[in-house]
Amino acid sequence: MEYLCWYYILFALSLGWFLLRGLFSLIFGEIEADFDLDGDIDSDLSGLFSFKGLLHFAIGFSTYLSVISFWETKSLYVLYNFTTIQYAWAVLVGLCTTLLLFYLYKLTLKADHYNNEQINFDGMTGKITENHQDGTFHVNVSTNFGVRSVEVKQDTEGTYNVGDYVKLILDEETNTYYF
Repeated sequence: MEYLCWYYILFALSLGWFLLRGLFSLIFGEIEADFDLDGDIDSDLSGLFSFKGLLHFAIGFSTYLSVISFWETKSLYVLYNFTTIQYAWAVLVGLCTTLLLFYLYKLTLKADHYNNEQINFDGMTGKITENHQDGTFHVNVSTNFGVRSVEVKQDTEGTYNVGDYVKLILDEETNTYYF
């Protein structure tokens, strides 16, 4: 009776768990970071030594061993005798995978945090992109996080057309932008 080698089983289990967990996070949503009032995301090196870090290491480690074994034997059932150097490379690939995915998660969470942040456009200049009949305009304002569209009301006299640049003023009582 033939069995799969242990590194193929480790690869299948770790990658399967990773994909299943990702699917559940996509469907049901998940918040894994703690946001403080300072705007920083609390993601420190302890995340590397968590179950998620171990899972990422197992994916990188077993992927390297599986590729080398299959390359040399052309079979999933033949046990390949690895050298010490190959194990060292597998550990290095596992560590690199862990670090890469850790920083990828950190950047993704930070981008998501900034994307959902309320931005104060008071005093900023923007370009009118839409002119509505009811006296409201859509103005595109360039920020550090991309171009945002803001609904603005006209408070000054004069005629404004699409393409004109205006300076936004926030009325804090009504939380409405004017120009």
